[in-house]
Amino acid sequence: YKKGLDRPVPRSPSTLQATIAQFDAEIALGEQTDGSWGVIDVTYMAMAPLSRLGALTGNQKYFEKQWANWRSSMLEPPSEQPSSSHSPAQRVAEGGGGGLALWNATDRLFHRDESKLGTDIYWGRGNGWAMLGLVDALRWGGSSDPHHSSYVAVYKEFAARLLELQGADGAWRSSLLGSQLYPTPETTGTACFTHGLAYGVNAGLLQRSTFAPAVRKAWDFLTKVAMHRQGGDSAGRLGYCQSPGGGPANESVKFDSNSTSDFCVGMMLMASVQVAAMVQ
Repeated sequence: YKKGLDRPVPRSPSTLQATIAQFDAEIALGEQTDGSWGVIDVTYMAMAPLSRLGALTGNQKYFEKQWANWRSSMLEPPSEQPSSSHSPAQRVAEGGGGGLALWNATDRLFHRDESKLGTDIYWGRGNGWAMLGLVDALRWGGSSDPHHSSYVAVYKEFAARLLELQGADGAWRSSLLGSQLYPTPETTGTACFTHGLAYGVNAGLLQRSTFAPAVRKAWDFLTKVAMHRQGGDSAGRLGYCQSPGGGPANESVKFDSNSTSDFCVGMMLMASVQVAAMVQ
């Protein structure tokens, strides 16, 4: 994706052929797929390629599909009581209403899935994925995306709320509103939020005097607490990484300073890119 955007090299249509075919097939199905982002993790997995496709091709249909999915899954309330026996896509196909309202405008946080609606359970890493998705939509869509201002509005509310929930040690917890129940600092969500807040400062979306100190505090946690700075063979290991599939109430393995994962390291690298740009 990046190859044709920020480097003076020829674009090869074949590179994107399979990806374009996949999303064009989804777009052709129309509204029945609009409510299909039933888990908050999907925001990053889906917004990343959709926003890049819109930027690369200049075709508005990718921005429009991204917005239709986002609006239905995050903003619109359901027209019926959520049912565990019907997936979001099934409810849309049956005409039962595809709205999921995973974005809670009152709490200014994202529920992980519809089973959490009406609760105060907000997964740290799930909200981290949502932050990464928003950043992609803002970064790649920009003024070309007619829904840019709508994403910015949610992003700013979200960013302000994260400042209120940041721990004294600079980290966020696996349950954003349940830090007393789940006090262990959590690296995957913290790295995502660090990336997202630093991006906002760099892009002029967030006030530097307010948000840069929070980014620096989070960076201190990531580099001085989560990352092993001594210890022989373990030096450089990134710890406090919640396990794949782990969440506030279903952690099959409790994480600690030695818990790490490949995608946790990837999130840390994403944070480092934006922090480096911010301090420069």
